[in-house]
Amino acid sequence: MSFAKANLITTQAPVAYDDSLFDIVKGYFEKRRAARHLQAMSDRELSDIGISRTEIHKAVSGDLYR
Repeated sequence: MSFAKANLITTQAPVAYDDSLFDIVKGYFEKRRAARHLQAMSDRELSDIGISRTEIHKAVSGDLYR
């Protein structure tokens, strides 16, 4: 079997790359939506859930430790 023929038979599309790229983009938009939702809350509502307005970015990105 020639190299070109063997290469043609075993070549497959990189499906895992497409899935991980989709997950990255999906995560980005989910974090943006969560940040918008938190920014729309009043200071009192944010206080009720235990974060301040300056901590919204940290809370959405998962870097907020209490």
